[in-house]
Amino acid sequence: MGSPTVRLTLKALALCASAAILAAAGRAPAQISSSSGSTAITSLACPDMDGDGVCDGSDNCKTVPNPGQEDADNDGKGDACDPCNNIIPVFATRQSIVVTKLNTAPGDDRFKFKGEIALPYPYAPPLDPFNKGVRILLTTDGGRDVIDATIPGGAFAPTFAGWKQNLSHTTFVYRNSSRGAVPLVDGIFIVILRDRSARQPGHITFSAAGKQGDYTVLPNEVPVKGTVVIDSPQASSGQCGEATFPDAGGPTCAFTTTGNTLKCK
Repeated sequence: MGSPTVRLTLKALALCASAAILAAAGRAPAQISSSSGSTAITSLACPDMDGDGVCDGSDNCKTVPNPGQEDADNDGKGDACDPCNNIIPVFATRQSIVVTKLNTAPGDDRFKFKGEIALPYPYAPPLDPFNKGVRILLTTDGGRDVIDATIPGGAFAPTFAGWKQNLSHTTFVYRNSSRGAVPLVDGIFIVILRDRSARQPGHITFSAAGKQGDYTVLPNEVPVKGTVVIDSPQASSGQCGEATFPDAGGPTCAFTTTGNTLKCK
């Protein structure tokens, strides 16, 4: 049968081997341990913020449990936390992203994002940013969200931060001109959506701008990606679109020679 010491040593080796295999696969056991008398052996478990059994280093949703790691659009963000799963792929045209004042201290950066998307039509659910708001994201090539602004719904009056819409519900404008009474969300102070369905069903032009932000993007983090979520905050209906700049004979991202401005178009 072998001595207790030998049996304990073999069990410890087996536990350590199991922990190593799990870690290599990106899995995070809560704890593997064995004890006998005063002797205890505990595996080195990797961080797992959401407790779904996947190490934070390889988890595509670090704060939302998703043990299966599903990623329908293969963009590096799991379906459980992806604001735009692109069930029906929607990519912006005439897209542009400009980030300025990158050479100065964080807190005065500016951001502009615009483009046009074509959503499944007729809209289901109906477009309703006035009540549901929108979500604007700027994401680096490595998956870091520089901006993740969920702009709430609600009328512009009386706070001077909110939405206005025309009578035909085809133009929606968000402004925050409250002078600090209502804090800016990631610096976003204006969003404009225009439904062009009267001439081109499902087509929406959009623009958003931010100021007084920290929009730092490093040279090794380009190209960036912009996302607009119409069915906010998470477009499970597919009402969202992404602006990409793949630099393959098409749209590209580049810093100016001074490094002060990032232009993607």
